[in-house]
Amino acid sequence: MDEQAAATEVLARFLATYGGSPPPVDVDELAESLCCLRVRQAEGLTTVPGAPTGTPLSGMLLPARKEVWVNIHEPWERRRFSVAHEVGHFLLHAETGDEAVYCRTGDLRPDPDSPERLREREANRFAAELLMPAALIEQAVATHGSDPFVLAEQFRVSEVAMAFRLVNLAHLKELPVDLDREWRQWQS
Repeated sequence: MDEQAAATEVLARFLATYGGSPPPVDVDELAESLCCLRVRQAEGLTTVPGAPTGTPLSGMLLPARKEVWVNIHEPWERRRFSVAHEVGHFLLHAETGDEAVYCRTGDLRPDPDSPERLREREANRFAAELLMPAALIEQAVATHGSDPFVLAEQFRVSEVAMAFRLVNLAHLKELPVDLDREWRQWQS
């Protein structure tokens, strides 16, 4: 099953079991109730047992302990995306393994065909579909237009994440200039 189909399936299962009508998706509740993952926050993830030393992280999955860790200093919307991303890693890559899964800066910049980069893209696509389901984006765009600032608030995601989603779903041709600048700053 591909990452977007997996996200669609897990969201449908969550809503059928626990109810609700997104947006927004209660990603912490989904992680905890449906996946039995404990969502935890820390001042800096390098202090969490199992984390790599000296590497700043936004999120981390410890499958053996069934824990998702997020950096408390990240904006709330970014932490939500990190939780969804780590749930994606859990369901797509780590469900049978015990090894920690985390996204390092180095995983974002190597060869685009490397296994690490592929796993990160899959987890990002999973998170995008989970938090911003294509069908709900279509409805929201029909009602509110394709303004990433308006839709980000409705879906409780960052403006950058929403803008990328709108580009990927062909509702925008490119990231707005200010959001592209913000994205480039986050990458560095």
